[in-house]
Amino acid sequence: YAMYFRKHTPPSPPPPHQDMVPKIVMSMLVHRGMTASLLGARQYRDAVEHARRSLDIDAQYHPVWRLLGQAQLHLGLTGEAIAAFGRATELAPWSGDAFANLAVAYHLAGERERSQEWAQRAERIGGTGRGYLAAYYAAVGDVSAMFDDLEFAYLGFLWDAAFDAYRADPRFQALLRRRNLPEGVTT
Repeated sequence: YAMYFRKHTPPSPPPPHQDMVPKIVMSMLVHRGMTASLLGARQYRDAVEHARRSLDIDAQYHPVWRLLGQAQLHLGLTGEAIAAFGRATELAPWSGDAFANLAVAYHLAGERERSQEWAQRAERIGGTGRGYLAAYYAAVGDVSAMFDDLEFAYLGFLWDAAFDAYRADPRFQALLRRRNLPEGVTT
């Protein structure tokens, strides 16, 4: 009798909103992905909008705070970028990437000592993407250190706006050759 009953009893309905969880997570990840793509396409205002949509879903997701700060920094919203990067460092104190971004923002805000402090923290923490440190070195004008870190950075960083001023540099073109990327790319 129990076997018959088990086979012919409809499954109980899922708890309320259980079916929404995957949709919410997926929506947040879609907005995060769109934010990153829009940053790469240099559509910074749209990137800010998608980052905010993602944060409306989950304000504790630290990578989106970092992406929001990057878009704001490119728009010249340095104070807002510092706040976003600061939130990212609070949520992920192990993320050297957020610390390096905060160092760039403080440098652009004219706060050189704070900038150096955050860059040193990023280097001490480790796990910092070399591209983020390269962006810091580009901001402070340490071109030699910038090229050293770019040598090992994720390929996507080579198209970041932080390096636009160096694209015509023969060292940048040589870097593209070594990484098997098309030369002559200026943006």
